[in-house]
Amino acid sequence: MNDPRIPVLATDSGYRAAVAELPARTRHATADEDARIVVLGRRTRPAFLDAAARADAVILAAGAPWNAEPAPGKAVLVQRRWLRPDVLDDVLAARDGAPHTAVVVECVAATTELPSMLADAVGWARALSPAGIALDHASATTGAGAASLRSLTDDSPISIGWVAQRGAADGGMLRINVLGVVRTEIGIDLAARRTTVDTFTRRGRLRAPERFERAERVALRRAVGALGTGVASDELESLRQDAALAERINHSDSEDRQYALP
Repeated sequence: MNDPRIPVLATDSGYRAAVAELPARTRHATADEDARIVVLGRRTRPAFLDAAARADAVILAAGAPWNAEPAPGKAVLVQRRWLRPDVLDDVLAARDGAPHTAVVVECVAATTELPSMLADAVGWARALSPAGIALDHASATTGAGAASLRSLTDDSPISIGWVAQRGAADGGMLRINVLGVVRTEIGIDLAARRTTVDTFTRRGRLRAPERFERAERVALRRAVGALGTGVASDELESLRQDAALAERINHSDSEDRQYALP
């Protein structure tokens, strides 16, 4: 009898645990079969890249290199440490389409963590501005900086500030304030393993239920869902765009610059 469960190829312990936690839908791929879902991690062997080329869905784990080039037409999902899709869904659902007047993002992380955090900060700004964002001005020094952007939806301002801090290598902290008639406060503290989403309306404060599901399991569930719908998505391209803009603002001088990100 054929096993209907989806074969998954992963070496990362977090993803192997996620496969075990979804026994009704997934299983570990055997050595003599092609996996339908392949997880590329921080240290990916050439054999995994070959397997990813044949798979129906690819997951890039946190810290995985971005030089992977999955074949067109397949689902490519990215695990982003400070931009979890389930948390973003909570934010958008609570705001219920309410426009914002400004977005303020604060980043504190170790120097080695800042590039990834800034990329996710840009990703948050982009996710909150469906028409895209543009960078108007950025100024950076060693270990700190600030950038002024705007939403192409309504020209509302977006500011991102960052500081490199010693002892923050365990994850750092990202805070996002979405201002407007409906106000949202998002706090992501990976060191404390805590994420909060508070939405303030005329009726008071609404706190989203805390997410206890591990990021690896979320990513695996989404990959399984992508196989079910048959809709190809390429989150890697969005990550590359966010990272490119983050690189520019983190290595800018005091001159005004113009960049657009769709």
